[in-house]
Amino acid sequence: MGMMSRRRSARGPRRGPPRPAGRSGPAGAAERHESPPAAGHNDPPSARHDPPQARHDPPQARLLVAAVCVLAMAALGLGLFSDVLTRHVLTLGAGRAGGPPPAGSAGGPPTRGATAEEAEQPPWGAAAGQRPGPVWPPRAGSPSDAGDTTELTLTFSGDLVLGPSSARAALAPLGSLLSSADLAICRGPAPTAHPEVIAEALRRVGFGACATASGRAARLGGAGVRGLLDALDGAAIDHSGTAREPLDAATLSLLPVRGAQISLLSYTEDAGTDPAPGSPGADPPGWTVNELDPARILRDAARARQAGADLVVVALSWAPDQAESARSAPTETAPTQRQRMTARELLHSPLVDLVVGTGTGTVRPVERVDGKYVAYGTGSITVPAAGGPSGGAGGVPGGGPGREAGAEPGVDAAGRDRERDGALLHARVRRTALGWVVVGLTYSPTWTGPDGVVRPVADALDDPGTSEAARAELTVSWLRTVAALTSLGQVDGVRPERVPRQPGAGA
Repeated sequence: MGMMSRRRSARGPRRGPPRPAGRSGPAGAAERHESPPAAGHNDPPSARHDPPQARHDPPQARLLVAAVCVLAMAALGLGLFSDVLTRHVLTLGAGRAGGPPPAGSAGGPPTRGATAEEAEQPPWGAAAGQRPGPVWPPRAGSPSDAGDTTELTLTFSGDLVLGPSSARAALAPLGSLLSSADLAICRGPAPTAHPEVIAEALRRVGFGACATASGRAARLGGAGVRGLLDALDGAAIDHSGTAREPLDAATLSLLPVRGAQISLLSYTEDAGTDPAPGSPGADPPGWTVNELDPARILRDAARARQAGADLVVVALSWAPDQAESARSAPTETAPTQRQRMTARELLHSPLVDLVVGTGTGTVRPVERVDGKYVAYGTGSITVPAAGGPSGGAGGVPGGGPGREAGAEPGVDAAGRDRERDGALLHARVRRTALGWVVVGLTYSPTWTGPDGVVRPVADALDDPGTSEAARAELTVSWLRTVAALTSLGQVDGVRPERVPRQPGAGA
């Protein structure tokens, strides 16, 4: 018996059927102990290969990240374009209701005849080093209460050289184009013996502001400039570029237009000091007419931005080219290298939004610089005075050669024809997340007929009552104007406002 037990022990334990899982007892415990553990069960944490699981950030963290992004975008937008929130006004016509304190009084403006140093002092009511405050309402412009406005149209004319007796009838056909603009800005007008008549004609046709810096104004003299500005003020037409006294010269114009503040800055390259023969007054002082200086323009643009300008428009009156002066009438359409360099210097700055040039007497091309537009020349609207040729007669003192209708006998026909061409420039302005920007330019060619009436070319060509002879001249004028505006190549966003239906006049 004992021998059999030892023999069975040497053979090993008897194998029987497997025990069911979970069987209690010592044998079951031994089997559970001997079974290999699951992979990774006893491995160190570094040796485990668990499948990746998605991270679940708490809702508070996601809200915090979203809030930080919104605040960063708001800080960026408001930091670069703080003028969207601050809209201040720097202009006021002297003697208007609710205007500044009397001149010379405590807290009032400097008296007439103040020196340039006095005019450079901070505006009345502002301490030295302080920013000019929003004290007075503007002199002109639509109320700035249309907060939901997203698009505006600004229309610019060419140089205006008008006779008092014919101004109203000559400009009447432009009324439909000017009335569709939110603000129509004229260039000039050339000072005349009866400026109040010209100003009233401008008001009736729809102009709300004028860029008055020009060579004619510089040659007119201080008394003539004062008469012109008094007439514009009487017609409720704002103006920029000339001044009656140093205080006016140091004052900027901000025009409220349907929710936007438009700054109009006007300068001339032809700021001569010799008054024209027969013009009243002595040589104008240096502050009477704004002289073209890019550094000064950028300083004024910075002041306008600080004062709340949403859009800064610079109107430049170029000096006549030497070759053009010798011919007595302009024939070239290409901008000079000097003009292009000036425009690029201004538009490279974020302070300036649009540059519009005149003074050459002809239509010149449009170019795009850093995504912004410059129109080198919008031509002229030259209307002879009733009863005689121009050249200073007919109440237009200070007119330079080749700038009035009825050119000298030695002037070639091409020069005379080009002087009759002009264009109304329409700037389309849109409000974006980064402020107001000029998104495109359209133009309406104009033509001054032998009767002195300025006609939109497209309307005249589509008028069945236009004679065949006039239709031929209008067609050639349209083609000349379109060719001049596009002579530097096609520019994105620039096109005619309306193309006439006549097949031969399409661009």
